[in-house]
Amino acid sequence: MSPNFLVINDEPVSLEQALSYLQSDGTFQNFLASILRQHVITQMLKQEPDLQPTVAAIEQYLEQCFENNQIYESQPFQYLEQFLKDNQIYTVEQLQQWLEDNHLAYEQFLERIIRTQTWQNLVDHISRPRLHEYFIKHKQKLDKVLLSCIVVDQETLAEELRDQIKAGESFEQLAQDYSIAENRMHGGQMEPVSPSDLPDEIRIAIDKNPQSGSLIGPIDLQNRWYLLRLEAILPSALEGEIEAQLKAEIYQEWLSQEMATMNVKMQVTQWLSLKTSTP
Repeated sequence: MSPNFLVINDEPVSLEQALSYLQSDGTFQNFLASILRQHVITQMLKQEPDLQPTVAAIEQYLEQCFENNQIYESQPFQYLEQFLKDNQIYTVEQLQQWLEDNHLAYEQFLERIIRTQTWQNLVDHISRPRLHEYFIKHKQKLDKVLLSCIVVDQETLAEELRDQIKAGESFEQLAQDYSIAENRMHGGQMEPVSPSDLPDEIRIAIDKNPQSGSLIGPIDLQNRWYLLRLEAILPSALEGEIEAQLKAEIYQEWLSQEMATMNVKMQVTQWLSLKTSTP
């Protein structure tokens, strides 16, 4: 039996017992995954120590900003830079007030900054070599189209409305007058959507005629007739939320691959013979 891992109500709990509890309630795999994930990160930070900012470097950056009441752009401190801007912190007094309002000690604040900035630096470091290629590969799913629709129950009505629109009637007004969709009061305008999420008939029609204002349909979808108008194609760009999303995806992919290649051996004697059945 290994030394006590915990003491609960004066009763010792060994490491084997603790692991068996995790196994019994089905959380052992998540527990192990958390350990492996942190081990991968720790090993990478050993190889690339500059990814983890020091307290001295953070305080030097803060001092520089506060001396001039100006938040400077800094690649190693992007998170801290954005944090100061978002909270309008330009002086030592403003930082102290923020800490008091959020019930944080200065040391806790530094820990939060180091943890979050390290994660951001690590994500940037891992994703940078693959980011452009990854964006090109997934661009079709990231692009959006803006559509308006009129939804009715009868095919003949949908065809009549199509003919009226071609003759010059207002799509928006006909949507308000006839559509049974909830967006009728907004002229039938839909939220931007990825072409890959559209039914095949609509996506193919857009590919054939990608001009703004082109009509699509009527198309029968789940016993309702859809008449659509293409408002705009919204191509994606490698910036903002899309860039952050792709960086996070590349990072998670790297992390999963690193964890999958690990050779893990349990060093707890009794755990090795523990039955995996649960009550």
